Amino acid sequence: MARLFTFGCSLTRYVWPTWSNILATHPHFENFENWAVSGIGNFAIFERLVECITTRNLQPDDVVIVQWSGIARHDTLLTSKGWVPQGGLVYSKVFDTEWYKNFFDPAAYSFHTLNFITAAQTLLNSANCTWRMTSMHNLCLGDLDSEHPPLPKCDLKWTAYDNIIDRQYWIESIGFNTEDSEDLHEWYDKETDSAPWKDWHRTPAQSWAWATTHLLPSLGLTETQEQKELIVEVETFTRNLKKLNQAYLENTKKFEWFAHQQKNIGYPY
Repeated sequence: MARLFTFGCSLTRYVWPTWSNILATHPHFENFENWAVSGIGNFAIFERLVECITTRNLQPDDVVIVQWSGIARHDTLLTSKGWVPQGGLVYSKVFDTEWYKNFFDPAAYSFHTLNFITAAQTLLNSANCTWRMTSMHNLCLGDLDSEHPPLPKCDLKWTAYDNIIDRQYWIESIGFNTEDSEDLHEWYDKETDSAPWKDWHRTPAQSWAWATTHLLPSLGLTETQEQKELIVEVETFTRNLKKLNQAYLENTKKFEWFAHQQKNIGYPY
């Protein structure tokens, strides 16, 4: 029986079950560890992948799915707290204009991500396991808003890497919803929110639809009847949740399997 290991940001690990959690219920998988952390960037994703390869003794039957995050993210690891994710730099309140001026180079961050991807592929091939990769978007850095200095768009068009990235194992990017997307989930906590606000993360059903369309066929798997019924239950339950800060707790109470799938985000040694 295979083990499943997944890596990524909030599109893989969120306050509600994502594609990774539903995939893990397939009878093909005996064990599952979700190493994703909401808000982390590609440096942390790569580091956690290396940690997993080093400590889990991957076997040929094991399946590893890596969902790369956005380029404009900055990760910090503290032994007392584990990974301290900032999310997208555009939303971070930690970094000021001087930091952007002195330390943030979008082309360099693109270069780092390409190196992470290249090294990750090499390590996974050496581990002789089954692996697939996807990304949050098409690995492109869009313009940041006016809160920070304007930055040029910088995608991953580094021709030297064209033949290094093994695209046969890449899956269509999962992506966020957009502001004008239909069927967005809305949060509304009367104690803290002046009005309902839309969550751009894919709902559980949207996340699973991506997996059934792109990921499962690549792995040679077929959606089970149990998974079809489960995603309806998860989506229905999630639709009734309105307080974001309680959503994870409510989901782990409702779905015991979800509570036990999350790998600790801390520094374990």
